[in-house]
Amino acid sequence: MAVNTPTDIPAFTALSFNLNGAVSDPNRKLKWIYNNFVKNKKVDIILFQEVRFSNMADVRRAFWPYTGVLRGLSMNPNGKSRGVVAWIPGDSSLKGLVSDVAVDTEGRWGLMKITAQTESVHILNIYAPSKDVASRELFFNNLGDRFDECDNLIAAGDWNFVVRDIDNLNINGPHPPDPHPNSETWLENLELVDTFAHEFPDAVTSTFRHRNASLCCWKRLDRFYAHFSLLDRISHCDSLSCPHVSDHDPVIMRYGVAPPPPAAHAVYRMSDPLINNIHDSKVMKHTAETLTKYAAILR
Repeated sequence: MAVNTPTDIPAFTALSFNLNGAVSDPNRKLKWIYNNFVKNKKVDIILFQEVRFSNMADVRRAFWPYTGVLRGLSMNPNGKSRGVVAWIPGDSSLKGLVSDVAVDTEGRWGLMKITAQTESVHILNIYAPSKDVASRELFFNNLGDRFDECDNLIAAGDWNFVVRDIDNLNINGPHPPDPHPNSETWLENLELVDTFAHEFPDAVTSTFRHRNASLCCWKRLDRFYAHFSLLDRISHCDSLSCPHVSDHDPVIMRYGVAPPPPAAHAVYRMSDPLINNIHDSKVMKHTAETLTKYAAILR
């Protein structure tokens, strides 16, 4: 059925959730998602990680009871681990607007695009390696500049690392996390900002609890990031804890609040990559052109 493409992207709610294996018990896990977030129309796109599908038969068995479409499906061909996919329910405000752009061949990420007549937003669903710091650093280093051309990028998923003490908890409270310089640089180069930390900079919360209770470990591994130009349109919604479903909890983001009009006293965020490469002639030329472009707004 043809869809009338709207002028602007409609407001939508996105949920990101590491299912810790949809294959193991899809009737229980996906049904919990359906009953709590889809049936009541609370979300418009669901970004799953660690679904562990190894073939399309697994996918069909898991989703056959439900309506909608799947996008950004990436499976691990070497076994039942990893895997990401996005589910757009049949009554979603994004129905007919989400298309595939590219997917990883090893079950780590899927890139999609939401398209309206006058604008578009890219959605990256990502599942970073959980093995160790070295694996994650190599993963993000290998991603390189793959997504540099994606306008209005929102990235979500299970990052398997944190950068702030308050997102890394044990029985003694917050403590310093392991450094991830390559991973953090990758985020900085894309000018991506942790949306929850931006909205609630002092909030202490977690989305993951280790199944080994003796470790007493809680982390905010599941996060949304967005290009800094989108931050005024993003807010967060309360979610549910579900230790009976996964060792992770869902996180929910709302997109669609109109940004405030430009003002003479507006504060603009300087790009971290720009600061790091300020002596690059191409960067300086681009910066001058950008400032000239926005000069008219401030007059």
